[in-house]
Amino acid sequence: MCIWKTVNNPSGFEVNIEQNLINAMKKEGSKFCWVKDNLGIYDRNNIEYFEDVSEDDNKEEKKNNKEEDVEDDNKEEDEAENHLPEDTRKRKKNIRVVDSDGNTVIGYVTHMVIGPCSGTPLCKWFIIQPGTYPTRYNISDVVITDL
Repeated sequence: MCIWKTVNNPSGFEVNIEQNLINAMKKEGSKFCWVKDNLGIYDRNNIEYFEDVSEDDNKEEKKNNKEEDVEDDNKEEDEAENHLPEDTRKRKKNIRVVDSDGNTVIGYVTHMVIGPCSGTPLCKWFIIQPGTYPTRYNISDVVITDL
């Protein structure tokens, strides 16, 4: 586990993101946020954070998933919880949230943890990246593009 430090929590939060990536993300302005401080951030019916998916979005998503051979183990659980098929709504990329320090940030969600997962004891938190999608994070000689 690595540590994401904030003004209000200088000892930091244990997160499932490598420390060199945390440093690069923070350098680009990323902030740690709690779901409880941003009601609706995980509700696909919320129009402030989610929007309808167009047919073009679905085609692009399916193409990307096929290329990456991505499989979402929680798809059925997510659909049942939110009462909508997953491919009808998507999270907006230009949203206004409150970070864990109480500051307003406008950007897109780049990492989200809702339930228990390996690498962190914390649940219901996310990382917001200010600016427009995607962001390139420079880590030493490696460049990671947030896709």
